[in-house]
Order: sequence, then structure tokens, then C-alpha cells
Amino acid sequence: LVNLPKGICYLTALESLHIVDCEGLESLSNAGKREGEGEQNDGLPWRCLGHNLRQLNLYGLPKLFNLPKGMRYLTALKSLNVSRCPALESLPESMRKLNLPRITYYG
Repeated sequence: LVNLPKGICYLTALESLHIVDCEGLESLSNAGKREGEGEQNDGLPWRCLGHNLRQLNLYGLPKLFNLPKGMRYLTALKSLNVSRCPALESLPESMRKLNLPRITYYG
């Protein structure tokens, strides 16, 4: 997996998403574009998933360098678990507005 599939936006009732051992995945932005490159990131697919997604697990993504600003739409998110993502340096500023009771990070 290099990019998130465009069809993920149709999973509007999705409550838990696990992205595991995708060694080629660099970004969770739409169409795999780095934030600020080409088209402006409009928050997809995160805008579509925001009302129901409660748990997001990201494991074994060695090339993942950032989390997209569009994750601010994950208003139902209660748990974010990140492990084995050594290129990830920080959470986006926009995520500070979310009321996340549980964030777990293990480089």
C-alpha cells in the first residue's frame, strides 16, 4: 500500500481503522500527495470518516512522515495509537483541537 484508496471515503460508518506494516506508505493525505504539493489538501478522506471513526491505529509505517491537517475532522476519535513510525516527527497542530482522551506513541 502506497496511498490510501480513494474508496475509503465511502466507509462512512467505519469505527476503527488499522493501517499496519505498509512499508511504502509515506502520507495519509488524499491521493498520496504531500501536504502543500499540487492540489490543496481538502481533508479527504478524513472529512468523510470524521463522525464515526473512534479508533485509529498506525503500526509499522517506516516512511510515514506526517499526519495530514485533515485529521482535524476526526471529531469522534477517542484513541490514536502510533507505533514503529520512525519518520513521523509530530502531530499536526490542527489535532490539538480534538478532545483525544488516549494517544499512544512508540517511535
